[in-house]
Amino acid sequence: MLHGYKGINALKICVSSRPLNVFQDAFADCLSLRLELLTRADICAYVEDTLTGHPHFKTMKNIDPAACHTLITNVTDKASGVFLRVFLVVQELQKGLSNGLALRHLHKRLDQLPSDLDEYFLSMLESIEESDRATSSQIFQVVLGARDQVSLMTLSFW
Repeated sequence: MLHGYKGINALKICVSSRPLNVFQDAFADCLSLRLELLTRADICAYVEDTLTGHPHFKTMKNIDPAACHTLITNVTDKASGVFLRVFLVVQELQKGLSNGLALRHLHKRLDQLPSDLDEYFLSMLESIEESDRATSSQIFQVVLGARDQVSLMTLSFW
């Protein structure tokens, strides 16, 4: 919205990487750009290029291109414009591909992954084996308490 300020028009912009409810409610009657729609094509290209780079996916794409396209579209849709989530989800799917999962199992794996990043990180933490949790906790504490970046070599001693 434009407001006159000492003879100068000003444009107020509120930018958020995700459509937070507080902003959607406050600016419901205003024009808006949805960043997730602007990044959609890039996310879709990343998902397609990365998955298609896997030999198992290439084979599946030759057999059932429609189902492969649906998987790519579903990953893109669930991302809501968040590249980090896309990266993590594609890594999970690549693990499934490397383990020889069928396309229907990849769809199922995608459906089981949390769509919220906080829930996704929580599920990652909960997936740590009980016997490894104490060591994981120590490593997290060292990394969080370090003044400088901790090298992988240092962490390998745990």
